[in-house]
Amino acid sequence: MDVNKFYNSRHVPKNLTEYEIADWYNERLEYVKNGFTYNGSRITGDHYWFLNYVPINVTFTESTGNVIDEIRFPFYCQTDDWLFKQIEEADQAGKKAIMLLTGRGFGKTLTILSTGLKEMWFRENFFGVISSSTDALANPAFNTFRDTIERINKAHPAIAVPLIKSKDDFIRIGETLNIEGEENKRETISKGTMEKITYANHAGKTKGRRLHWQLMEEVGSWDQNGVAPLKKCIGNSMGTWKVQNTPKARVFMIGTGGEVTSSTIKDIFYNPDAFNIFVPTSYEKRKAIFIPCIDKMYYEETGIPDRERAKAYHDNERLLLKDDTNALITYCSEYPYTEEEVFRLKGTNAFPQELIAKAIQNITEFQTSTKPKRGRFFRNKQSDLSQGIIFEESPEGPVWIYEDPERNHNILTGERTDFSNLYIAGYDGIDQGTSDSSSKGGSNLALVVKKGMNPNLKLGSTVNKYVCKINYRPQEVEDAYEQTMLTLIYYNAKVNIEYSKINIPSHFKKWHQEWRFLKRPKLTVSDGLQERDTTLVGTIANETNWGYGIGFIKQHVKESWDQLDDLEMCEQLRDFTYENKTDFDIISAMCWCEIAYSEVVLRPMTEVSKEVISIGYYTDPYTGKKMFGKKPIRHSSELSQASLSNIKYIDLQKNRAVYDNE
Repeated sequence: MDVNKFYNSRHVPKNLTEYEIADWYNERLEYVKNGFTYNGSRITGDHYWFLNYVPINVTFTESTGNVIDEIRFPFYCQTDDWLFKQIEEADQAGKKAIMLLTGRGFGKTLTILSTGLKEMWFRENFFGVISSSTDALANPAFNTFRDTIERINKAHPAIAVPLIKSKDDFIRIGETLNIEGEENKRETISKGTMEKITYANHAGKTKGRRLHWQLMEEVGSWDQNGVAPLKKCIGNSMGTWKVQNTPKARVFMIGTGGEVTSSTIKDIFYNPDAFNIFVPTSYEKRKAIFIPCIDKMYYEETGIPDRERAKAYHDNERLLLKDDTNALITYCSEYPYTEEEVFRLKGTNAFPQELIAKAIQNITEFQTSTKPKRGRFFRNKQSDLSQGIIFEESPEGPVWIYEDPERNHNILTGERTDFSNLYIAGYDGIDQGTSDSSSKGGSNLALVVKKGMNPNLKLGSTVNKYVCKINYRPQEVEDAYEQTMLTLIYYNAKVNIEYSKINIPSHFKKWHQEWRFLKRPKLTVSDGLQERDTTLVGTIANETNWGYGIGFIKQHVKESWDQLDDLEMCEQLRDFTYENKTDFDIISAMCWCEIAYSEVVLRPMTEVSKEVISIGYYTDPYTGKKMFGKKPIRHSSELSQASLSNIKYIDLQKNRAVYDNE
């Protein structure tokens, strides 16, 4: 394909009269409107305008090896061709909002700005907005837009439209004409306006406007510390993009790998329909647009990307950083192969990324990991727990089981009983479901169950392995509490909960299962207070305890990475940053689980007590302060019932000779 034919409007032929020049432009401006086809190959009108009318700063390497940096018209590239065709398809489909994520060096901002320049040139009374969360992010795009107007006017003086107003946050193009019959009087005619806005703390900044075009720049950097909450900004802006519920404005939300500071953009990217964002018809999965870094780095004169050469370059750069985890993560997010790499948040990740990558590969490529059962638990009888529980598989169930609980088998009696303290759980809770909350988003309830070590385990048994997971946000929070409780009963597990989410004990108390809540681990209690404060339930999510938990998780990955079977867990281990730690529900649950597990390993817990423990708020008799945890025993009636679980408890240090698990 001779791509030079796409460049046929860059320069006016010499020796044309003024009228011939006008005719020449009129012919070619039809290509700007409808697209251009040569020898069966078509480019869109936006792409034709970009290639022929929008001078940009271009850096390229000549065959001699010289690096050239100059202002000139862009080269044709198949990646740009594909992107412009998605923009055209979005227009035709009536979904004019586009989200585009790429790596650094793509040139996406000016590529998208070119569509706004075209609209400004040819739409009457055009009004557009260049926006971002802060001035620091919006200013470069706005200044580039203004500079490019001057470049277009210089390259194509026959269709030049001068700036008649230019301020720091406002540009207007038009004409100034002499008024016929009135000497020294001139009239300014406005043709189009572009405004710069920053959402900052005002999500409704565009309300009341009627926009034709909007750029939302670096959307991955929005939502920092509550500034410019992206979902809210989009929601409040949608009305300005429509006329009588019909989308009329072209909207571009663009983001760069390495600049993502909030997980919100990930939610929007994978849920485009909720925000009326266009999805390419070529995509099997419903998601917004992502273009890998290898798609626009090197390309031939025909515009075909040399992906192999680009990948070889980036593979080598990644190899050089393999011993510096955080530097490697940063590089991968700035020059991503996949959209998952884009969503790597800025911050500190202490987990061994090479081992996590191997675990993910085991799950996704080699498929050597354990396949889960997914479903939910039910009681055999709804009225009580004495008849036990059952698990029913369902593709939508909240419980993921990678290994069923291992049990003792007494070969003399045939009786199977549960191990004590073999399974330890960690819980990151919620106090509201979606039906109780004004926001349909928010954190998930997360529970992880870890299988530890026991001298009675049979040869070949797995140890130090996460065997079960719950991670969802239910409509009704009681449903999540129920599934958590039944899961713990199924594994005969105790659980370490986060102290800040403490509504769940009330559900357990109804069924006399509150004894499953671990007392506050001694590791997390201040020196000198251990003996008295260990009656408290749950671990405080402070910096110190997060540090303990992350350290234990890191060690777990080093020792047992090949037993990581859950893809979601691995992805959170990969993407985790300490600065955004509350966005990672599974990691939170793992923290509390690992802290509890460290206490079991270092100081094996005593046999499970069957006493009914009263958990709730009480007044500390020593300090007079209101506390939450195990209430002091005041009445003998509080010890009147045992657990109604169908679990039978034994002393594992006795009768060892009769177990066939040894």
